[in-house]
Amino acid sequence: MNTNPLPTDSGLVKTKPAPAPWDLSSKADAILRTTDKVDFRIRKAILAAASDVFDGMFSLPEIPENRKRKEPENDEYVDDIPVILVEEGSDTVEIILRYCYPIPKPNHFEPQALCDALAASRKYLMEYVEGELLKQFKLDAEQNPFLFYIIASKFVWDTETVFAAKACLLEEFDPPYLSPIMDEFPASILSRLLLFRQSSIAAALKAVGFDEQTKVGPPMVKTYTFG
Repeated sequence: MNTNPLPTDSGLVKTKPAPAPWDLSSKADAILRTTDKVDFRIRKAILAAASDVFDGMFSLPEIPENRKRKEPENDEYVDDIPVILVEEGSDTVEIILRYCYPIPKPNHFEPQALCDALAASRKYLMEYVEGELLKQFKLDAEQNPFLFYIIASKFVWDTETVFAAKACLLEEFDPPYLSPIMDEFPASILSRLLLFRQSSIAAALKAVGFDEQTKVGPPMVKTYTFG
């Protein structure tokens, strides 16, 4: 790998090695380069087993040795290893790779990082990784439902959005708490949550025989007004 800094006025950023075990693996036969210029040295066989997309990519005929360009400044090969440019950042790639390799998994996810990794697992058709991240999504969404609802809405994930919206029903609705988050997203996302919350409350009241017009419920059921 070329470790010499590029000129600052070139508009380019030199690459950085990924954390272990993807930094200096002598058995690596491909490099994933992320959008923030981090190089993950990986084994094709491992990634192909986890991803139908990479399995298809690695099944393509390789470029003959005499046609490979090996200049240090070339982005296509580093140390004779082919470089694959991906559209994800290093945090996302590290999460999905941890579920591909037999190494410890993260104990904690930031909500956005978890959802970015879940989106990547679906993009690359990583069935096992997607399943594991979905389990984590549900666990974390129960602890922080409003934020996961907003992020799931951003990705237009119907199932995950509904799951988080239902989890929101168990939490006190606090618009001031949500205001810093909502600044980054359309107001329609919050509007849909409010409508879902109102319809769910109405359905629950109807199920126990509460009369919205008279505010009278069945015997032995304490009644409340909402609004």
